[in-house]
Amino acid sequence: EKQQSTNRLAIDKLKKHEGIRLGLHGDSKLIPTIGIGHKITGETFNSLIGIGYSTEEARKILDGDEKLTIEKAEELFQKDLDEKIKSTKNLIRNYNSLSPNLQAELIQLNFRGDLVQGKDTRKLINAGKFKEAAKELLRHKEYESYKNSGESNSITRRLESASNALRNEENK
Repeated sequence: EKQQSTNRLAIDKLKKHEGIRLGLHGDSKLIPTIGIGHKITGETFNSLIGIGYSTEEARKILDGDEKLTIEKAEELFQKDLDEKIKSTKNLIRNYNSLSPNLQAELIQLNFRGDLVQGKDTRKLINAGKFKEAAKELLRHKEYESYKNSGESNSITRRLESASNALRNEENK
């Protein structure tokens, strides 16, 4: 039940932050992306085949000539989410003891790549030093760049949301 609650929270947060774009597009860093935040990699072609597209359809989607259906975007997202939940559990030793909200925030950080890149933040979380981890998380080049320019966007909002969840975990 706790896991379902966490997964629902993570899905809601990710869909809000990522949005859904059925066609090939560049994300905020111009990384080729499709669907709900699916970064195009060497595995994407096989993933598209795995969710039922033909070889020809998968090629057309990756060439930008065709779009995903909403249903297939959801399927691709669910595969990505399952993978990120599993890797979040591997990265965060005390994952199961954390609140559903923090678990969901850590999943969304991992989805964006911040949990893997943020080794210092991760060490602090694993040591149970949530308040320090909350501060460390915001020592993030991209975050600081946007904040210094006065810009608020989905990146700043999602990092602040995760930072707040870490602070709240310290107080529970």
